[in-house]
Amino acid sequence: MIVVIALGAYTISQKKAVAPTDLTPQIVTASHCGLIIDNPPVGSTVTFPLTINAVVDNTQAQALGCSWVVFEAQSGTVTVKDGSGNVLAQTFLSTTADWMTTSPTPYTATIASLSNPSYTGPLTLTFEEENPSGEGIPDTLVVNVVK
Repeated sequence: MIVVIALGAYTISQKKAVAPTDLTPQIVTASHCGLIIDNPPVGSTVTFPLTINAVVDNTQAQALGCSWVVFEAQSGTVTVKDGSGNVLAQTFLSTTADWMTTSPTPYTATIASLSNPSYTGPLTLTFEEENPSGEGIPDTLVVNVVK
């Protein structure tokens, strides 16, 4: 029995690393406290008008230790900043679905253009949750993309 285990370990250690053949970039979804950004993926190249698709899913709030606050069918603001931190656009994530539910709810936002339409380079999309109570600091989620 010991010989078989040792032979198996030797065989495994002799296998060479194989380079991945699929070099397609992986789509990375950003999420925080129940807010899930489906589009745009992290690190993607975006064009304008830009449609942002998100889901608020607070079904795992207890496991996460936090939840994403929504208020009056809005799940927060989206601020677009350039690589120097200048604000280029801002809008709300909103829904037409039933937002007063414990089920996952889709949210969208469209940014027609940037205040500096000729800008190209890194962009930061900062999502800030609604904070109707005014207490504490609202949760935020940052997604880095490129234009």
